[in-house]
Amino acid sequence: MTLSSATSRFSRRWPALANRGSFSLLEVLLASLILGIVSVMIYASFARSLEIPEYVRDLQGRYQSVRLAMSRILREVGMAYLSKHMNASNEEYPRYLFRVVREGDNSRLDFTSFAHQKVIEDANESDQCEVGYFVEEDRETGFLNLMRREGKRIDHQPGSGGPKEVLCENIVGFEVNIWNDLDKEFVEEWDTSKVEQFQKIPRVLEIVLTVKDEFDKEIRFYTKAKLQLTTPLDFSSL
Repeated sequence: MTLSSATSRFSRRWPALANRGSFSLLEVLLASLILGIVSVMIYASFARSLEIPEYVRDLQGRYQSVRLAMSRILREVGMAYLSKHMNASNEEYPRYLFRVVREGDNSRLDFTSFAHQKVIEDANESDQCEVGYFVEEDRETGFLNLMRREGKRIDHQPGSGGPKEVLCENIVGFEVNIWNDLDKEFVEEWDTSKVEQFQKIPRVLEIVLTVKDEFDKEIRFYTKAKLQLTTPLDFSSL
């Protein structure tokens, strides 16, 4: 069989294959472009899906820290107390307080409480302590942090002392309002060492913690705390 007869026979059997030409350069470029676009879209979608878990973890961690901070404040301030067993003439005698003051745009809360948790065996401690919450600027980042301090022993210098720790990072503001039964309204300050509120703990506190959400917008977390021991402890009447 000669070459010409074989070609003629192939053309009769598969005419479409015999008459089809090769791809042009334009077709190759167009196919490569489409393949590149599809690849970029797939990669972008895959890369975005890898960022979502980290984003969700950061968001949940942020809101969780706020909830834990608010829960701790509610628990500890709910056990605030005063005591009549103090000697005003003795400067070294323990002093009890419940005080809310304004420091700029934020509030500072200091009080004596039964909220101390003893974690070291045989430590010379009890459930009594002095707790304070206040806002402090971080020197490294410039952000505001909600701080907590705790004095494990009640001393004669109320409102100071005890190690401090960060309770909630990067906040916008911390506000405490006190319900005044006499005026039937919330007030911004309270001090049990003053004449107006002498040895009187308020019944209700309004606590507002402001932070920024995932869109850099301010969001306010709001709660109310009910205090149980509104009158000073007096064991002499027992």
